[in-house]
Amino acid sequence: MQAVEKAMFPSLKEALGEVQQALHEEELCATSAAPGHTTLLAEMQTLVQEKIDAGELALLEDQEAPDEQINAVQSEIRARVAMDSGAVWSVTHRATVPHGTVIAPNTSGKHFVGAGGDTIIKHGKCTTMMTGSHGPVGCNWQVADVTRPLNSVSQVTGPYDGPGEHDVLFNNKTCVVVPPGVVNAILEKVKPIAEYPREGGLYVADVIMSSFTRQGQKE
Repeated sequence: MQAVEKAMFPSLKEALGEVQQALHEEELCATSAAPGHTTLLAEMQTLVQEKIDAGELALLEDQEAPDEQINAVQSEIRARVAMDSGAVWSVTHRATVPHGTVIAPNTSGKHFVGAGGDTIIKHGKCTTMMTGSHGPVGCNWQVADVTRPLNSVSQVTGPYDGPGEHDVLFNNKTCVVVPPGVVNAILEKVKPIAEYPREGGLYVADVIMSSFTRQGQKE
C-alpha cells in the first residue's frame, strides 16, 4: 500500500479523494496480493482523520484562524503624517501602505525631485482612508521613497480653478483643515502681513532679499 505522506489539501473531501485514488491504484497493481491485503476505504478514512488530528496532514482552510484572515484584509497601519505646503502631491512610503491596498504602478518612468535636486523614486499611487481625531477622510497618495508621509496642502485645498475643496490654516500651535471659504472670509476683515499665491501645486512669492538691519543700527 502507498504511504499517506504529510501533505496539504484544500479540504477533507479532497484528502479522502486522494486516498481513494491511491487505493484504486493499489488494487490494480495487487493482483497477486494475499487475501485481506487491500485496506478498506473506511479504515483509510480513519487513518486520514488520525493524521489530521496529529498535525501530520494539514488542511489549507485551517492554516489561519478566521480573525487572522479578517485582519489580513482589514489591515491598519499607524502613521505620523506631516502637512506640507512644499509638497505638490501627498506622498507616502510603501511601508505605510495598509495590507491589501492596490498600488497602481508608475508606468511613466518619471520620478520626484527633492529640494536638494536628488531623485526620489516614485513607485505608483494608491488611495487609503485616514482616520484622525476628527474622523475618517479619504486620501490619494503617490507611493515613493520618502522618510515620512506628507499631506500636500495644494492637494487638500483642491484644484486652483473653482471654489476649492478645503481651506488649510496654520498658527504656532496647530494646523486645521476647514471648509472652503474660511480664508476668504478672514481676508475680508484682516489685512495679510505676507502672501504666497499659488503656482501649480506650490505657494510661492517673489521677494527682494537684502541684509537684515536691526532698528537703530547704522548701515
